[in-house]
Amino acid sequence: MDMNTEGVKKYDDYKGNQPPEPGRYHVAVASVDDSFDKHDALIVTFQVVAGDKADQKGRQLREMFFLDKETGGATDAIKRLAMVLGLIGPGERKAVDWQGAVGRSLVIGVATRKGKDRDGNEREYTGIPDWGLATWPIGDPDVEDVPIDKDFISRSAGSQPTTDTAPFSGNGQQSTGDGEWGDF
Repeated sequence: MDMNTEGVKKYDDYKGNQPPEPGRYHVAVASVDDSFDKHDALIVTFQVVAGDKADQKGRQLREMFFLDKETGGATDAIKRLAMVLGLIGPGERKAVDWQGAVGRSLVIGVATRKGKDRDGNEREYTGIPDWGLATWPIGDPDVEDVPIDKDFISRSAGSQPTTDTAPFSGNGQQSTGDGEWGDF
């Protein structure tokens, strides 16, 4: 097994797979678990490509988009993510192939919140704020100030959504701060 520890000062430099710090990031979908075997959720892993904090590049965020508890169907966050990724367009009704999302780019917001784990212990959670709705297609006016890795986009151009399939979602309104993650 070949290893490379160049640039590492000591073993404490390795922190494992830490999520990105709060901010907004250009990410690529690294993997999707749409089996619903373990959870009633679509599980998506995003990898930071660029964003508000350059030192976060390469970090990953695993987000669980839970199904609607009453209907068992897609929530607004899941539908929005599918549209942002260009997997479905407005006014369409079809089965979505979530594996087609792997490699595609988008912008996500990342925030932290305090909560309790299954055992009732306080902990800090990192995820997509506004109930998972803080997702935007590349080029959306609401996130035009977020740094984008244009080279990454050009290398993966065949799998990128266009503004035709991922229409701009911006409405110019600010968050009310009433969501699970507060004001983002």
